[in-house]
Amino acid sequence: MANLTTILGAAAATLAAVFTGISLYLTGRREHNKWVRDALIDSYVTYLSVSFRSGSAAKKLVEVRKNNGSDRQRQELVKESRSCHQSLNDTLSRLRLLAGRNVVTAAESLRLIDFQLAEHAQHSTLPDEGDWRKLRSQATGSREAFIDAARRSMGLPAGSPISPLLLSNPSGSGKEH
Repeated sequence: MANLTTILGAAAATLAAVFTGISLYLTGRREHNKWVRDALIDSYVTYLSVSFRSGSAAKKLVEVRKNNGSDRQRQELVKESRSCHQSLNDTLSRLRLLAGRNVVTAAESLRLIDFQLAEHAQHSTLPDEGDWRKLRSQATGSREAFIDAARRSMGLPAGSPISPLLLSNPSGSGKEH
């Protein structure tokens, strides 16, 4: 009987150790998945916010140039545009490490359109109004594609479209998304 008690005690201790190990493994896995999800959300938000800032800087630069603004204003907006481009590149590197192919492809397309907007805004001649409107529309479409790819990567449904009201800035407050 003493042997049976010893064997049952050892079996119970072994079983407890196995369950503890499984629990630790699952907890570690959950923590890892949470970290990846949080890092992705941070990267998605950063990338999208910088893209909006980049588009806003390009639009403001065209307006400053149309209104014969100061060289200082132009230089600040060009500096902002370049800073945005560098931030997009840095965040794209993080996305390449963490996100799926569809998100990275959408991010690359958005970065290219943002760069084209900046180039048109900085060009020696003012951009043609029709070309400018077309590029801004493509940027909006690329942002929406990026948002949808990011949401799908997290198992969320597609998002709502970006409102044209946000892009037109009817309030005149100088703040644009």
